[in-house]
This record gives sequence, C-alpha cells and structure tokens, in this order.
Amino acid sequence: MPTITLFPVSVESKTGFIDAKGKVKIQPQFDFAGPFSEGLAIFGIWDPDRKSDPISRGWKAKYGFINPAGDVVIAPTFDQAFDFKDGLAPVRVGIRWGYCNAKGEVVVKPQFDQIGEFSEGLASARIKKKWQVLDSSGEVVFALEATTVAPCHDGLMSCERQRKWSYLDRKGKTAIELTCTAAEDFSERLAAVLKNRRMGFIDIKGEWVIPPRFGQASRFREGHARVQFVADGPYDGAAPQDFGFIDRTGERQPPGSFAMAGEFSEGLAAVCADRAEGWAYIDTHGKTKIPPIQCDSAGEFGGGLAAVAVRDPATGESRWGYIDQKGKYVWKPTT
Repeated sequence: MPTITLFPVSVESKTGFIDAKGKVKIQPQFDFAGPFSEGLAIFGIWDPDRKSDPISRGWKAKYGFINPAGDVVIAPTFDQAFDFKDGLAPVRVGIRWGYCNAKGEVVVKPQFDQIGEFSEGLASARIKKKWQVLDSSGEVVFALEATTVAPCHDGLMSCERQRKWSYLDRKGKTAIELTCTAAEDFSERLAAVLKNRRMGFIDIKGEWVIPPRFGQASRFREGHARVQFVADGPYDGAAPQDFGFIDRTGERQPPGSFAMAGEFSEGLAAVCADRAEGWAYIDTHGKTKIPPIQCDSAGEFGGGLAAVAVRDPATGESRWGYIDQKGKYVWKPTT
C-alpha cells in the first residue's frame, strides 16, 4: 500500500492531521504536534501551569510520538524531542540529551549538553567543549574539541575549531581545509561557504565551483540554490533586495529578481516580488505556476501541499493553511 502523507492542522488550539485532499484523518486533540518523519510524529502535552522551560525557551511540556492512525506509540515522557532520522530521535530528560528508537527505547543514554540529528548513520553530540560523533548504536566513532560539528552530508561534516573551518570525513580526518568565516552543509555535492563577506560554493574536493559573490546563499535543491545578488564592494543594506536562483554553473537560472524567495521542492519555489501582492510559486524554468496568493508567508511543497500563513489583523497571530500545486486551498488558514 502507498504511504499516506498527513499534515498537522490546528483547530481551536488543538492539533490534528489531514490528508492531501484536506480530509481530517486524526481529529484535533493534541496540545501540539509536528509533521510525520519516518512514520512517526511528535506530539506533546503542555505543562498545566504553563511554566517556562529554560532549555527549549518555550513552555514546559511532555513529548511523545504517534503513528499515522493517531495511536500513541511512544508515551509523552520526554522533556523535549525532535523528529526521527535514520531510525533514531533526539530526546531530552531534564537537561541532558540522548536518543530513542521507534519503540521508545532509549538506546543512547541522556548525557549530552547538545546533540544533532542522525544523518548518513552518524550524529554529533557535545559534552562541555568536547564533541563526539556517534554511530547508530551509540558507539563513539571519533571525538574532538570544537565549537561545532555539523551533521554528515555527502560524507562530510563541517567543523569549526578555534575560529577555523574545515570539513571532516566519516572517520574524523580533515578532508578539506578552509580559509573562510563559515561553512554550510553539503547538498547535491556542493556547499555554501562564506569568505570575505560573500558566499560561494565549493565541491567535495574543496575547489571553488562558484566564486563567493552572493550576500546570502542556501543549499542546492533540485539543481538550484536560492541566493541574494549583491553589487561588488561594501554591502549596502539600503539597496533593494535581489533574491533569485542559480544553477550549478552559478548563472541566474531560472530568471527573475524577487524581494524574497524560498527553496525549490517538488519542482516549485515560493517567490515574492512585492509583499503587498503576496507570494507566488514558479517552476525551475521561471514560469509562474501558482499566481500570487494573499498571504504573509509561503512554505515549500511536500507531499503535494505547501503551508501558507495569513496574519490575523485583530490578534497579530498567524493562521496556517495548505494549498495544493494548483494553488487551491485544501485547508483554509486556522489557528
């Protein structure tokens, strides 16, 4: 049977789930819930006194997981949790982080001050200033002192040590030495790197493929990256925003200049030429596939739907809904 994708919706401060046609599949009943990942979705119960949590910087809560039938498969016992990746989810007990499996069994004891999600079978975890990179059994593959060690993508992890950046391989050896200010994750075998206040892209050998000339740059997705085009010389914050897309050669492709733009997903990207006009969606050729929608923000497509937000003028709160790839609402914005 094909997997049915479900999407969280909020009705009168309770969260449930709909399918891609907008039909309610799990009745709104949870204080909060997130999207499904690897067949499970986070849900939670707010602290009845609405006490603040200094770690999450939100209200205290208990986190668990449900399946697509809405059944609780992992009871809400954790103080915080994130999505499952590679079969494991980061979970927090008190102030320490560990990992649980899809049965709710803690497979890596909560002991870390900070952890990341698993990616390509590895995850980074920190105790004080020392980072450990773990495999899916919780065994330490390598350890080092660093400011940050990012998730593994395309076999490489960006790492900052003493204000110097590099990429490590899966065994912790330095694969690429960098002279830069910041380095992002690899995606589609290219990574955005900041040098001299401009961003460009390197390949997995560390060679510049697209020289640093952009004010901002996102990861490559579906052969394109969102970037901010800027003039040479000092950055001018008063200049009109010029966001657009480049292909793997660094050329502006598809054509077009926007005040704001998202990333490509399922062949479409959200773009905004003028906030008063709303957001539209274009394809990889630059053709408008969904005309501007009156909304304050527009998300990327996943499972055939994209989330859009409309601000309530009375309360200032965002009301979220979903559109399909024709731009039709399958779920009108609600709170």
